[in-house]
Amino acid sequence: RGNLPRLFGTDGGDALLIFRVDARTGAVERIAGRTGTLGMDFGRDPIYCLGLTRPGESVAHLRTFIARSGDADLREAAVEALAVHHGGEVAAALAGILSRDGSADVRSEAAQGLAWQPEPGVLGPLMQAAMYDGSADVRREAVEAIARIDSPEARSTLRALAMRGITPITRRTAAEELGTRAADESFSTLLRVAYDEPQLHVQREAVENLARYAPQDAQPALVRIAWTHPNPTIARQAAETLGTLPAPWAVEALDSIARRHPEVAVAHQAVESLAGYSPAVTSMMLYRISSTHRSRLVRQEAFDQFRAQARRHEQKRLDGHDPNPDPDFDVDVDPDPTSASEPQAQSRSQARAKP
Repeated sequence: RGNLPRLFGTDGGDALLIFRVDARTGAVERIAGRTGTLGMDFGRDPIYCLGLTRPGESVAHLRTFIARSGDADLREAAVEALAVHHGGEVAAALAGILSRDGSADVRSEAAQGLAWQPEPGVLGPLMQAAMYDGSADVRREAVEAIARIDSPEARSTLRALAMRGITPITRRTAAEELGTRAADESFSTLLRVAYDEPQLHVQREAVENLARYAPQDAQPALVRIAWTHPNPTIARQAAETLGTLPAPWAVEALDSIARRHPEVAVAHQAVESLAGYSPAVTSMMLYRISSTHRSRLVRQEAFDQFRAQARRHEQKRLDGHDPNPDPDFDVDVDPDPTSASEPQAQSRSQARAKP
């Protein structure tokens, strides 16, 4: 238990295949594949070692079992065990299963297994599955498998799938995976997807993943999208994603978007994002927006956020948890500046601005 190499007299580099067999019928009930370095708890089950196989023999046994078994769950487990092995024969077997097996779960397992095969030919079958497989789950697994391969060819394939994948799930998954890679080419690909992709949810995925890059790179791109994107939904997503950046990179940009953006939905989102930062920085910004913005919806959102900040601040003070009170909240707040008409709100703002 917990030491398979010592149990079977093998070294840690061997692949160990464990079959659970019904003693009455001889039918295989479960299959597990492990490397010798991984422990495995068998509980009270008796273990019978059938001996060591010659190189390649276990691969042949598994391929035969997969080809003959009518149980998709067992085939899936056998594919996982097959992927523990390495070599050109294993990669070819997994590629064949990925292209031909009737079960989407089995094909998904084959895609995952191909990601760990250090063979030059694995990208072709994976890209084929990412583009054309009939199952969305398999297409997603194939894209994720490509993302796990550390090579220039894999990165190029991932960028191509983000831009030209046939199905939205392929493009969206590729865009998401690109967001985990700190590479200039990936960043520019996400920007192009944000503007050129026909599917809205893929565009949003690209915008969200821009925030995974360094703030000095992500902030200008998100500000540009918020101000220039022709679709207000994507511009709004940019304002939301800006709210995940550190305050020095986000607060002033969000304040500007909230006060000046022509789309009410985008300005409204900027107010929401702004409220997520420290009240010491944003409280007076929110109050100013609540008093002066042309849109009642935006004024109301700003006032609600300001009032929520003030209540949290006051509660901390009453509880004695705020040893350094924030003077920004010591202001004479109108009951609701959003209730005034547009001219009244404007004149009240001008009155406050007088020395």
